[in-house]
Amino acid sequence: GSIIGMITVGNKNGKGMIGLIAVDSRVRGRGFGTVLIKAAKSWFISRGYQIGMVVTQRKNKAACNHFEKCGFYVREVENFYHFWL
Repeated sequence: GSIIGMITVGNKNGKGMIGLIAVDSRVRGRGFGTVLIKAAKSWFISRGYQIGMVVTQRKNKAACNHFEKCGFYVREVENFYHFWL
């Protein structure tokens, strides 16, 4: 088989945190991202976290919509400024 997706999870200040999530573009829309997020939520629960978080870019509408579909909601908006070296 081939790897079609991945998710990283961890602890940030006592909260469950999704760091990265990716699904191969050839299989998007088939529920694999939802499966990964459900697995992350289960991991959070198994460790006793009361809060699960994820950070994404506002312009990434697909990710924002997917996280909301999976039960996340916007808690805070921050602007970060950077430039490439």
